[in-house]
Amino acid sequence: MGMYASSQFYESGFNTIVSSARMIVINNTQHTNMTSALANALAWTTAAASTDFVVSANTSGYILKICSNADLISASTLESTGVASHISVGSTATLYYVTTCTTKALGSGDTVTMPTWNIWIKQPTS
Repeated sequence: MGMYASSQFYESGFNTIVSSARMIVINNTQHTNMTSALANALAWTTAAASTDFVVSANTSGYILKICSNADLISASTLESTGVASHISVGSTATLYYVTTCTTKALGSGDTVTMPTWNIWIKQPTS
């Protein structure tokens, strides 16, 4: 028998992210834990599970789509100024996923608009 992963494997992993997600815009350093990420955050917001995420399956695996949201982080929640280069997703205590984004200098009064992006877990292959 070839390798196998049940749909529950994918769904439980993605549901962990969806149920407690913070989206964090980080400066030029990729962080590996939530404490470091929040300490260096340019901006962050709590995502809405019902509107910001879509989980879907295809023949290659499962995809968690993080939906585009215009002005997701408003100027009033800008934590500090700097160059945004990474987007992270995590809970209040755990950093789940980090990816790069188009770099953008953030200054006083700026907003952050995140495009749609995906986290993809492929089906196992032998």
